[in-house]
Amino acid sequence: QSTAQGRNSLAGAVILQSRQPTSDWDARARVLTTQPRGHQYAIAGGGPLIEDQLLFRIALEDRYTRGDVFNVTNNDDDAAREDTQTGRFAVTLKPAALPDYRADLSVHVGNNEFGDTLHDVEFGERTESANVRYNEDYDSEIYSLEQFLLLGDYFDLTAITGWVDGDGFRTADFDRTEERGGFSTFDLTEERFSQELRLGYTNDRLRGVVGLYYEDSERALRNDGEGVVIAGGLASFGGFVNTEDQTETWAAFTEFDWDFVRDWTLTLGLRVNREEAVRQAQSEVDLALLVPVDSLPFPLPLPGNPAPPIPLPDAISDALADQGIAPPDYDVQGDETKTVLLPKVGLTWRYLPNHSAALTYQEGYRSGGISVSFFGGTVSEFDPEYTRTGELALRSRWLGGRLEGNFNLFYTDWDDQQVLIGDSTGFNTITTNAGSSHLYGGEAELLWRLSRHWETFASVGLLETEFDEFNNDGQDFAGNEFPFAPDYSTTVGIALLPWNGWEGQLSVSRTGEHFSGPENTDDREVPTRTLVNAKIGYAIYPSLKIFTFGRNLLDDDNIQGQFSSDGRLARRYGEPRTVGVGLEWQP
Repeated sequence: QSTAQGRNSLAGAVILQSRQPTSDWDARARVLTTQPRGHQYAIAGGGPLIEDQLLFRIALEDRYTRGDVFNVTNNDDDAAREDTQTGRFAVTLKPAALPDYRADLSVHVGNNEFGDTLHDVEFGERTESANVRYNEDYDSEIYSLEQFLLLGDYFDLTAITGWVDGDGFRTADFDRTEERGGFSTFDLTEERFSQELRLGYTNDRLRGVVGLYYEDSERALRNDGEGVVIAGGLASFGGFVNTEDQTETWAAFTEFDWDFVRDWTLTLGLRVNREEAVRQAQSEVDLALLVPVDSLPFPLPLPGNPAPPIPLPDAISDALADQGIAPPDYDVQGDETKTVLLPKVGLTWRYLPNHSAALTYQEGYRSGGISVSFFGGTVSEFDPEYTRTGELALRSRWLGGRLEGNFNLFYTDWDDQQVLIGDSTGFNTITTNAGSSHLYGGEAELLWRLSRHWETFASVGLLETEFDEFNNDGQDFAGNEFPFAPDYSTTVGIALLPWNGWEGQLSVSRTGEHFSGPENTDDREVPTRTLVNAKIGYAIYPSLKIFTFGRNLLDDDNIQGQFSSDGRLARRYGEPRTVGVGLEWQP
């Protein structure tokens, strides 16, 4: 965690930095094919348009995997497909007239299509039975402008402007079974603008930043249902639920490292975050009576076809909604404004060359907001939730740097926890601050460079989690474990570094059993999984390398989560056994 990361960085953040344009021309390409059926085609390159002043880089990728989930109703062998195309375009400006100024403009365009991630396993592992083909599309455009200006010997100024534009559409079978139970569509649009300004300072003993941040986010989601069967097949409904969210965030933050005496560093940080959230939701539902064929006094034109639905008047629909038999119409709104204060303090001691110990206290939070139950229209305004974490970290290097070790111990209190009240598999849930909990554990990782060409690595994480308070409509989950929080996870492996054209890696990871819901019931228990991955490559020429790889080589079921609904088990899976071969070119 860091005070530089704000909204929803409850567990910290991972920052990935794309390759930036350089003053040297370069190009690279990759082609690979996988089984189950899949491919990846990627090309990237760039260089100077004006030497040392105007640089560019382009990266394009097309990736597809069929997956191995089979739909037994529609005979689809690509129910878990992923098909993505991405393009990234970057330009760097370093004008000769302003040697202390740099501007990086990047544009990321993505088109993504996905199959289902939740599978009814009534007919076997990695199967689904939905009679309506699941399809999800999401298109995105991300623009970023980062400007950097050096102000003398000690100060620098950075301005980061961001814009995100996303559009999504999804079609899904309502009951996800082979029965004709209706379907739903989801239409999503979202826009987000952000502006950040940082003033940095660096000298021999003091390093840090002071910053301001603003974000404006708008999100609209429309869900339409058609022919959704209810009341044991006696009626159906159709209609829409429309929600609109707008969130504004303002923040000021600072974080500094001060080497106050030799071998000792004090870290101090603070973030003040204010957020305003507004949600408006509308629902309109129409009911119809389903008449069984056998009850009709006359034959249908096509024998065996059901009778057409008989629309019910609004008055009857409203009366059924009042009795809780049918979903009601509603038009509701809620708003929430909260200010949070997040401190951070740390102390680092470099007690030996290449060895250090650090003790840190820091706080994180997840934003509050407004929750509206999908079918009921119940409005719940919930506050932010907070984590307060103490951590002891050791960083060590031995044998002249050939052996490295990192060790962490941590304890976290989680207050005002946002939890889902109601049946988590249903449509009448709301979010509220009804939980508190704690967690603690440790992490260790080792890297041993055995020689110039071989290294081995290992890591282990241990975790204990427990709800201290969580009452869900009369169900007391206090004492239960967190969902998706295995007691342990571990990885061991060995790597061959480039040697006579060869390089490769073999790793084995194991994740302990855990629950995919706070109920901790048997139908929510996810079994232990063991994944074996390997890759080996050979440089045919200095600029051309061929490689082969395998992931999940033992073909573990790789179950990620599960639950039961109406007596049927549904699961989410990770990647099946996947093997492939590819070529990489870099002149």
